[in-house]
Formats: sequence, C-alpha cells, structure tokens
Amino acid sequence: MSDVDQWWNDRSIDQKRIIILAILIFSLLFTRYGMGEIQIQMSSKDWPAVEGQIVSSQVTFDGDWEDPMWNAQVCYVYSVNGISYSSRKVAAGSGTYGSDHSAQEVVDRYPQVSTVNVFYDPNSPSTAVLEVGRSSGAFSATLILLIGWFLHSEV
Repeated sequence: MSDVDQWWNDRSIDQKRIIILAILIFSLLFTRYGMGEIQIQMSSKDWPAVEGQIVSSQVTFDGDWEDPMWNAQVCYVYSVNGISYSSRKVAAGSGTYGSDHSAQEVVDRYPQVSTVNVFYDPNSPSTAVLEVGRSSGAFSATLILLIGWFLHSEV
C-alpha cells in the first residue's frame, strides 16, 4: 500500500467528504475558466482577421525553482473599425509553460515589431488571439474535474 493510500485510508468518512467537496469546488472553478477558453478555442476558427503588430515579445520566469513556470509574454496591437486594441493572448489558455524552451518557441514565432494576423471576436473585438483553434491547456481543467469525480465515487 502506498503512502497516499495509507493517508487516505486513515481519514474518516467526514474528512474524505470535505476533501472531495473541496476538490470538486476547485475543479468546477477551473472548469468554468476552461470552458471559456475552450469556447475561444472553438469559435476563433471562424473569427475574422486584421493586421496587427507585435509590440513586445519575451519569456519571463514565474514561480520558484521547485515549481518553475515560464510565460510567453507577447503583446500586440490591432485595429477594428478604426478602434485600437491591444492583447496578450496568443491562443486559448494561460500562456504558461513548464520549460523555458516551450515559452521561447512561442516568443520566437512572434518577434518584436513583426506584422501578424490577429483573429478577433466580431461580437467583442477586444477578445483576440494570434493562433486560432489552439489551446495551451484548457483541457486540464476538465481533467481535474474528472479526477475529483472519480475520487468522489471511491468514497
């Protein structure tokens, strides 16, 4: 029996219910976020495009050395019907990566002062992405919910 199994077996039924309830609430919050990102991922395939320009593009470190996270921070500007907008969303999802190499790949695709196609939501032009139909992690929220549900069924 693993340490995790032993720890779980040592919990009372009330403690297990509280833990599972907390996991489910946490999962639902992430799923709500994830569903919004999945909607962007799916609907962006049909969004119109305008020309935009990359204002800044860099990799930043966020986290600590035990749990490193790198961000691909790409800022771009674009105009729709004469109104200027700016955004940092490359694709649906967070833009956070577990390695500097992955974040650097994104930054390398969008060098500063380059011209890009910006895909924007025609119903809300301030919502835009550079890569349509892609996600940098929207699926993970749903996975967390499924794990919580599985644990719930084990009690």
